[in-house]
Amino acid sequence: MCATLKDGLQKRGSVYHYRFMIQGKLYKGSTRMSALSDAKAFVERLHRDILLHGQCIKDIPTLRECLEKWADARAGSIKPGYIQRILDAARLHWGPLLDTRINRLDNESVELMRRNYLLGKDNRRKYLPTKTRSISGGNVLVKYLKAIIGWAIDMGYIAQFPFRVKMRRQQEVSRPYIPIDKVSSFLETVEARAPAQINTAIRLMLQLGLRESEARLARWEWYDPTTRTYVPSLTKGGEADPLPLPDSLYNHLEAVRNGKREGFMIPNSLGKPFGLSFTRKWVRIAGEEVGVFGLHPHRLRATYATLHSLQGTDIRTIQSLLRHKDVNTTFKYIGRDAKKIRSAQDGLEAAMNLRPMDDDDPPALIPLRRQPEGEAANL
Repeated sequence: MCATLKDGLQKRGSVYHYRFMIQGKLYKGSTRMSALSDAKAFVERLHRDILLHGQCIKDIPTLRECLEKWADARAGSIKPGYIQRILDAARLHWGPLLDTRINRLDNESVELMRRNYLLGKDNRRKYLPTKTRSISGGNVLVKYLKAIIGWAIDMGYIAQFPFRVKMRRQQEVSRPYIPIDKVSSFLETVEARAPAQINTAIRLMLQLGLRESEARLARWEWYDPTTRTYVPSLTKGGEADPLPLPDSLYNHLEAVRNGKREGFMIPNSLGKPFGLSFTRKWVRIAGEEVGVFGLHPHRLRATYATLHSLQGTDIRTIQSLLRHKDVNTTFKYIGRDAKKIRSAQDGLEAAMNLRPMDDDDPPALIPLRRQPEGEAANL
């Protein structure tokens, strides 16, 4: 039995359905609501969405549907690993947002998602202690979400961002790099202890600033011994600018090339590229050998940028060598020179006519004020 109402709602069984026209277009469907007040609120929201966006709410995908469409559309145009990282992040951490229509996402729901991530209250089966959850990790989740919504705007699903969530600031920490006086010792350790292919990869990363993924897929076709340049292809940003080779790196590549003109520079035993993070172990071992702890492969790229800066290379040239689109990204790669900071401190101390205390000098004692008898008695 159906009961028709004047406001465009009709009850079919226990659920209300809507039916109305706007600007000559018919809109109809189920509200999935059994209470009249809820059904009316649903229709009011639907009216507002249609008038604001010219779009029926049922035409706006949920975040899950949008994510699937984005993955299908981007397949083949961006790296599969990036797509998989976003899909994994959504499955593990986005939680209830996945079943929300993208125009219904708001600041509160996105902030709650990030908060649940930091507190370990997400969809991971195994409990992960809060202390391992970093603020930067929460920012990455928001960044991924903005990438999906930005694509949805480009596709015309919605007109503008439904939320405005800022990235949280995180306390910066000092990140290691190899001092210039330890570079040769570092490379000697790698050459003595690591396989030959790993040695070549680490030299490409440290002397050309290549990412580990770029060194992993390096090919002889991109190496020009005549001009002594290398053109990194399959890069993160799609750049293909030739990089001049230092003499020591050129001599090393000529020694390991053996007349080859094609194929991978750094093949494994099967002639294929190594797996991900294939240099991490050897970078850590060589770093500890020269007294640099916490070193990982991407810090070799930062070492390359930092040492260029210390040698006086201007920031725009370093940006070009690292192939960054934004110079602010380049600034993040340049570390601080501890020796220069120490020298500046010593210079300031000399200017103040202050002298460091010798080991034989007794520490200066601050005389204690004698308290009046009455004051001491009150204590």
